[in-house]
Amino acid sequence: MQMHQFVCLILVLLMFGCSSSPHDQSTRVDESNYLLVQLGPKDEGKGLENEPYRFWGDSTPENLTDIKGGEIGEENIDLFRNSPDTPKVIGDRFNVLVLSGGGPRGAYGAGVLNGLRDQNKLPEFSLITGVSAGALIAPFVYVGGDKYDELKDVMLGSMTT
Repeated sequence: MQMHQFVCLILVLLMFGCSSSPHDQSTRVDESNYLLVQLGPKDEGKGLENEPYRFWGDSTPENLTDIKGGEIGEENIDLFRNSPDTPKVIGDRFNVLVLSGGGPRGAYGAGVLNGLRDQNKLPEFSLITGVSAGALIAPFVYVGGDKYDELKDVMLGSMTT
């Protein structure tokens, strides 16, 4: 019985130790002090001391250019719009494919990609990206063809047999 009590005591102490915080309310980040927060020591050589690490979605951070504000000029906006790297709107839609790694060996992302290929819906996307194993699978959308079968073999391996 003493061993059981000792284990319970250790678990309770760990729980309290892991749930306590040395930060009081004055050091927490909110909209009024987010520029003052430092994530670590300043790197004087790279100029990161003036870059905000947090910003709010309805305002432009100081380190980014406000395109809507007209600061960069119409010619630069046209250059951006006409760049081959800029995602394009196809018809009246801006379709984005985000592949999740999900499941063992990226089975979800590989399955989604193969299903979309079987339905001939892959060329309809403006932007394709992925998370985790999905990031490894996303380039197969551009490669296409017989590479999808290789994707099945690599990502799913013996799971397909």
